[in-house]
Amino acid sequence: MSDQGISVCELYPSSSPPGVSAGAFGGSDGPGWCSSAKSGSSSCGAPLSARRSANDFLSLFSVIGSRYPSNADPVAYDPGVRTLVLWDIDHTLINAGGVGREAYAAVFQQVIGRPLERHAEMAGRTDRAITAETLLLHDIEPTGDLITTFTALLAESFATRRHELAVRGRVLAGAHAALRALADRPDVVQSVLTGNMEPIARYKLLAFGLDGFVDFQVGAYGMDGVERHPLVRLARQRAERKYGQVFDESTTVLIGDTPHDVRAGHEGGARVVAVATGSTPASALRACGAERVIPDLTDTQTVLEAILTP
Repeated sequence: MSDQGISVCELYPSSSPPGVSAGAFGGSDGPGWCSSAKSGSSSCGAPLSARRSANDFLSLFSVIGSRYPSNADPVAYDPGVRTLVLWDIDHTLINAGGVGREAYAAVFQQVIGRPLERHAEMAGRTDRAITAETLLLHDIEPTGDLITTFTALLAESFATRRHELAVRGRVLAGAHAALRALADRPDVVQSVLTGNMEPIARYKLLAFGLDGFVDFQVGAYGMDGVERHPLVRLARQRAERKYGQVFDESTTVLIGDTPHDVRAGHEGGARVVAVATGSTPASALRACGAERVIPDLTDTQTVLEAILTP
């Protein structure tokens, strides 16, 4: 491992990531490919009518695997019903300390050749949507090839900043304990539902020692779609394929901090536990219809009860 952390090339040392042509980086497929290379119209996160996206955006990275702590810590809950728990990451589990905006600015300069002047709203949105709208704000057409190149370099930029995440960012109070408590339960499948593309989601959780508590294979990520709500159904489908059990609205729980998260859960088919640890106050999260609203994750038992009580 390099001093700068794990790069995308280290994750895929002998071939390009699935779905990514190495030609996009001036190289060829096969060994050595790496060498060449939230805003809305309503307070509850309705999409901007003017938002555009390229239909041929490519998913950049495959799922790689996961590990779980295995000891059970029973609570008064039916162990025969497996619950799918989907965590938002930014401002729900961690604060990245501004590293994300800096990475976007650096990649914009690298790819476009001029400084970033305006940045699309990031909170509660996908990397796919953020990148496309940021390009449009600079009168640049977000073609599929451009999005592919930009986001692959964005993942590399995060790889080089992984240690900065640990220094400048922080785990939110109670997040580690809540993740561990759920990971220890045999009746819970725990993953992420995040606007981050998968490698960035991995880097963020790895930087704070949270990566071992979630099953990344059944999560949904910021290059899986433009809007968040279809990602809920996608995560449910991935979990169903892996675990052989159907997850519906009553057995899928999304935890997040924004109105976009609440909307995504309700439109995608999940109960929502909203956490008032971001910029949206608890009253606004309640107004958006979250089934449960808690101030933070500091009381592990309260978190478990909110998530596991239908």
